[in-house]
Amino acid sequence: MRKAFFEAVKTHLETELDLFSAVRMSVLDIDEEDIVFRFTPSSPGIRYMDKTVTKNIVFQILVKHSDRLTVMNTIEHIAEALELSDGELSPEDGSFSFTQCEIYTEPSEVDITAKKLFIWSAMFRAEIHKNKEE
Repeated sequence: MRKAFFEAVKTHLETELDLFSAVRMSVLDIDEEDIVFRFTPSSPGIRYMDKTVTKNIVFQILVKHSDRLTVMNTIEHIAEALELSDGELSPEDGSFSFTQCEIYTEPSEVDITAKKLFIWSAMFRAEIHKNKEE
């Protein structure tokens, strides 16, 4: 389900925004400008009596670019694009139903690399309902 969630977020961002790089699920590339999605620890979900499950997913988006204004604008646009509500994000495999996504930590500068690439980060919290397997 996590891969499906990442793919849905990636598709949404790359469809809605004109990004300088594809969104990847990995570590930041050392030498290149990059946009990376990373899962971070989150609280457990809720299991209901009817066996449905609500999951909390916390994730981080890191953006790295040589131009400070580009990296700032990109992370801000990503943050705005991920303020989503019920049904605005859907996986291709139907493994979950999307409830909401909101910013968890506002965009901020994290580091400047030795190669003068600026790194900014923002964190998000999403709530999804795991769909029952038929």
